Amino acid sequence: MFIIRSRQELQNLRIRIANIFVAVILYNDDEKKMLVIQESDKHNSRFPGGSVDATDDFKKIIAHLKEKGTICNIGEFFKVLTRAAKRELKEEISLDIDENSLSFICGLITADQDDNGYHLKIFFKYPVPKTFSPKIDPSNKEEERLISFQFLRVSYDRVSRFMTLDPPLRLSSCHFKAALEAAINGQI
Repeated sequence: MFIIRSRQELQNLRIRIANIFVAVILYNDDEKKMLVIQESDKHNSRFPGGSVDATDDFKKIIAHLKEKGTICNIGEFFKVLTRAAKRELKEEISLDIDENSLSFICGLITADQDDNGYHLKIFFKYPVPKTFSPKIDPSNKEEERLISFQFLRVSYDRVSRFMTLDPPLRLSSCHFKAALEAAINGQI
């Protein structure tokens, strides 16, 4: 796993990407809590999100990254990512967001298990009020897989460099790494 900590690092990326995913840490600053999702077909919890696909705008940018391994326009690329994040949040938990309020946390590069290239996973943070309650749209295909939502209290001790999630749970390794990166950078 390789971490990308800035937009500049992402702009300088030189690697062929097979798939691109986005995930959003929905975070409540007042209560220091973040939302995770548990799916029926997975063992680990995760943050809301999903794949960036051809239905999103700027197909040429995504194709260029997949074929050539470079991002030709970082501003347009981030528009693709934030629109995908907005769509995924609407699909999974019926949350309509202002995509301009998404904050970049990090990107993670992971190897594809089928050796078809690499996955690029981009993580954002989005503020939610303590009154926020996720909902599943019954007409959505996601309803069958999503089984629970949970807000976790997060604390990070900068001296010991230790992050605590309360209650403890199994969080996907990429999602845990993104949460840790956000904690280290003071974003959560």
